[in-house]
Amino acid sequence: MNSPIAQSADKHIFNTYARYPLALVNGWWSVYRAPTLLVRTDNARRAIADRSVLRGALLDRNEQPLSMTTGQPGSFQRQSLHPALSPILGYNHPIYGQSGLEASLDPSLRGTQGHSAWRTAWEHLRTGFSPPGLDVRLSLDLTTQAAADALLDGQKAALVLINAENGEILVMSSHPNFNPNTLEADWERLMLSKDAPFLNRAAQAVYPLGAAAAPFLLAGTVDAAQLPALPEDLGSCTPGSESAVVPATWGEALAAGCSGAAAALARTLGSETVQAIYEEAGFFALHPILLPVKAGLPVPAGGSAEAIALNASLSPLNLAVAAASISAQGTRPQPLLALGLRLPGEAWQSFTSYQPGEAVFSPRAAQDTMRLLADPFHLAWHTVAVILPEEADQTAYTWFVGGSSPGWQGSPLALALVIEGNQPDLALRTGLQVLQTAMQP
Repeated sequence: MNSPIAQSADKHIFNTYARYPLALVNGWWSVYRAPTLLVRTDNARRAIADRSVLRGALLDRNEQPLSMTTGQPGSFQRQSLHPALSPILGYNHPIYGQSGLEASLDPSLRGTQGHSAWRTAWEHLRTGFSPPGLDVRLSLDLTTQAAADALLDGQKAALVLINAENGEILVMSSHPNFNPNTLEADWERLMLSKDAPFLNRAAQAVYPLGAAAAPFLLAGTVDAAQLPALPEDLGSCTPGSESAVVPATWGEALAAGCSGAAAALARTLGSETVQAIYEEAGFFALHPILLPVKAGLPVPAGGSAEAIALNASLSPLNLAVAAASISAQGTRPQPLLALGLRLPGEAWQSFTSYQPGEAVFSPRAAQDTMRLLADPFHLAWHTVAVILPEEADQTAYTWFVGGSSPGWQGSPLALALVIEGNQPDLALRTGLQVLQTAMQP
């Protein structure tokens, strides 16, 4: 950001200041070096620019504002209109710097990127600042996002919902979170909190997978035409009180997160095939979504097939992208979070290009998996699985992984939800309600 070459040039200008005309020195700082200086969070001029230059807004897919700048020139302030999105949108603060999309999209939001070169140079010469910032439209759907955040309020949890066809992230929810509007007053408390409110659990935290691997093991087994007889020992199952039925079929056992059933499929596939399925489904990928992400953690090679299948760890983001390969008839999309930016008075310009999906399963295997895991009362398929701790002082985790069924006429959807705790009823209810909200016309 501030290279040794640039630092040396700055020093040279300082040391030889008297030998150069004032206009040349001003030109150096206001035109050539200004963009580099303004992106440094320790530069006081950056804070002055934030109060003097209108920063672009972050909008949802329907152009509903999520974060915007209010006030008048000289006293502009950044306002978060949906604080629950703080781990994703982040903050832009004169003391504490930046985080989230406010940081990764800063050049566009600040106006240092996106304008023509002559417009930028003219504004720097005329005012000493960049042109007004550009609005950025995200893929998030505020209505569905708000519904997910309301359902998870008070929990330690994360949820990701994506359009399984084109990879657009419709919901990214992380709880607990913080309020960017009161950051200065809350900073010390937030930094000391054991709940890690600054952590984006949806993309930066990985959780043990356990029997939530069932849909992928089932699709892989169907692809290989190897579906065996249902084992008598289903292991621990977590159907939840809303569907508390003793599993009698593969679909019922896997939807209920029965660990013994998932392990049986893993043994049928073998360790190498399980590992290959997980790789192709993107379990361990670093998806470039303009936010910090953490790759999943595979089990070291050489273990048993069931150990490799059930002991991997991954983020809700990676699990949602993998689930898309089932909802989208076997093809995994590239996830997208930022869709476009807009110059004042002009149309939206695409921010990123859509990438072709990667084949993971055959269309038949994806369809059979959705049929076997179909919810009897909703246009959805799903698995709910609880991962119980091995030690008394450890935490249980509950997964919901699912999506829209082939009967849904709109764009296919995929969802992954994790709750820190043993809460299968809440996971089932939340996952289905968020899917239903997204399916509303």
